[in-house]
Parts: sequence; structure tokens; C-alpha cells
Amino acid sequence: MIKELGITDNKYLAIIPTKEFQVTHYQERQFVSYVLDGCSNKEKAFENWMERDFLFSKEIERQCESNKLKIMINDGTTNLDDMVNEVVTHFGID
Repeated sequence: MIKELGITDNKYLAIIPTKEFQVTHYQERQFVSYVLDGCSNKEKAFENWMERDFLFSKEIERQCESNKLKIMINDGTTNLDDMVNEVVTHFGID
């Protein structure tokens, strides 16, 4: 949709978490227990939720690659300042 809307390459950037990064950080979030509250098998529900989000992120990555749009993969090893600098550079922010 980005290309169809006429948004130029330098106005879009996808930051995509690795599955491991996403799972680790979601496990630390307080709201997760509220989301899973009505589930009979909370562990399986969480696993399914993370798998769905992972598959969605893979599709975003695929679409970005096919449309030559910038992607940053966040696995948690890149320094936050470095990530911010890459975003600032990409968008040409002074």
C-alpha cells in the first residue's frame, strides 16, 4: 500500500523485531496477562499470538524487500542510539 499511496522510499521505514526479541519483551509486559486472562491454555495462547505476530512481520519484511523499502531488524543487539541515528539519517532529520 505504501507504493500505491505514492509514499517515497525515504518516507517509510519498517523496524521489525526478531521472534526471540519480541517474545522476550512481551513476556515482560504487564498487559499480556490481561489479554490472556480468559484463555484455558495461556501458554499455548501466548505461543500462538507470538507466532501470528512473527508471521505478520515476515510478510512485512517480504513486502518491503520486494518494493525496495528500508527495513531494520531489531534483535536487541544494536545500541539504541545507533538505531535512532539510522532512523534520523533515513528520514533526513536534522
